[in-house]
Amino acid sequence: MDIETNDEKLLSEPLISPKNWLIKKDLTFLNNGSFGYCPIPVLNYQQSLKMKMEEELVDFLLRHLEQNLDTNRNCLAQFLGCHGEQIAFIQNATTGVNAILRSLKFEPNENIIMTSHVYNACANVMEYIADNYQVEIKICDLEFPFEDVDQWVEEIISKVDSKSRIVLIDHITSPTAVINPVQKISSQVKNINPTTLVLVDGAHSPGQIPVNLESLNIDFYTGNLHKWMFTPKTSAFLYVKNEEKRIQIHPTTISHGANSKRTDRSKFHLEFDWIGTYDPTPHLCTQFCIEWIRDQVDGGWEALMIRNNKLALLGRKILCETLGVESPCPQEFIPAMATIPLPDQIAGNSLTLPLMLPDLQEWLRSDRKIEVPVTSLRNGDKIFIRISAQAYNCLEDYVLLAEALKSRMT
Repeated sequence: MDIETNDEKLLSEPLISPKNWLIKKDLTFLNNGSFGYCPIPVLNYQQSLKMKMEEELVDFLLRHLEQNLDTNRNCLAQFLGCHGEQIAFIQNATTGVNAILRSLKFEPNENIIMTSHVYNACANVMEYIADNYQVEIKICDLEFPFEDVDQWVEEIISKVDSKSRIVLIDHITSPTAVINPVQKISSQVKNINPTTLVLVDGAHSPGQIPVNLESLNIDFYTGNLHKWMFTPKTSAFLYVKNEEKRIQIHPTTISHGANSKRTDRSKFHLEFDWIGTYDPTPHLCTQFCIEWIRDQVDGGWEALMIRNNKLALLGRKILCETLGVESPCPQEFIPAMATIPLPDQIAGNSLTLPLMLPDLQEWLRSDRKIEVPVTSLRNGDKIFIRISAQAYNCLEDYVLLAEALKSRMT
């Protein structure tokens, strides 16, 4: 999306007042991508649900929970372009990756595929599967910076063969904040081997970019709601496209649903909706959050995502110009986060990962009151700053970060 000349004026103020969040007043928070930030009105709504639950616990959990989950699930399904029967509420995207990979069976001659930009927790699940089933892991080495994302597509497709059981790809990469062309990748994977499954880690996507699950030509998708959709923590979803596959997928916690004789609900929902006693109120805030943004922002979610994307691009531009580095990828692959390579030297010292990753991030937090992650790829040969742009941010936040980083340069 092009950055228009009047965007800087439009982005000079937060879209929604920071008073709606509990962020410390002296803290410049540029790390929405790690955990999200729940607005006070949502927290208040959740608290009202908690109070209602504690007033009549059995009634809340045993008589009305399924209906309330369905109401929120159907609202979410409409938001994501799918059907309610295709999704289950879970605690986080990593839980979803675990549920899929640990439900499937693998043969020793098969291979599983992931990329060098994979989230570490998900890489650990893939390695667990490889160790336990003696399958080969193929790692797609995706270059960053890059000029053409087709390089990524070609690298992923080159690893697919007749023995490929599943491909794990990120919708938005965690360390580098790049939008993957999921539909293009999946379609080419299926052309090479129609039986290869495609699992998408969409931890960062819902609420940050438009998501239409039915259009992606994938088998599985898992995404967080607490990162960019403002729900309380431990709220996420798992999407399984086909009914025959939903029968095969189970939560990692096996509970009462496993041997239920009920026929009024799917086995998929019977198992995932009740994994033992838990607090369901984060899931029950889903509809409230979707409607809250529609009430707060003229143009609703579409306007919020467009605005945050423009803010991330301008923030990236400010940092690149201040630090004297090139933009690492075309702007059309940037969501509401952006990752910027750091210069070779800061404060006269080479940027060696073991020292600089924690030290720089902690210096920014303690000395400059800026919360922003310092990231790296799995090979660890480069480090980056990853900024987020949310409704409570404005351009001045990125100016402060740029000035702080420049003060560390020699």
